[in-house]
Amino acid sequence: MSGETEADVSAWTIDSAKAHLLALMAEKDKRDQQRFDAQSDAINAALQSAEKAVTKAEVAAERRFDSVNEFRDTLRDQATTFVNRAELAALNARLSDLAARVDRNEGQSSGTNATVGYFIAAGGVIIAIAAIVVSVVIATN
Repeated sequence: MSGETEADVSAWTIDSAKAHLLALMAEKDKRDQQRFDAQSDAINAALQSAEKAVTKAEVAAERRFDSVNEFRDTLRDQATTFVNRAELAALNARLSDLAARVDRNEGQSSGTNATVGYFIAAGGVIIAIAAIVVSVVIATN
């Protein structure tokens, strides 16, 4: 014996060291498995939340697209009821023709009214002259 005392002798043997290392590795494996399970649960919860969020976003997008489609339908309906340029040009030409006719009819009406007024005035003058002539003839007789 080379100076070794009983107090210096270690209680570790190869088998006890192996058993101890295997126990430490088993505990580490157990902790790793618990971490893996916790991460798996967290990932599954996150995926479910993401799926719910995607579903909500799809519903919101669908509603927005429905609103956009309604707006497009409204614009399409308006476009079909509006007058196009060719129709507007034809209506403007027809309106100009009608305005010209009205102007001519008003001019003819004014001329006719003036002519009738002149005839009535001339008739009044003739009657006045006749009345004067009759009164002069009666006065001289």
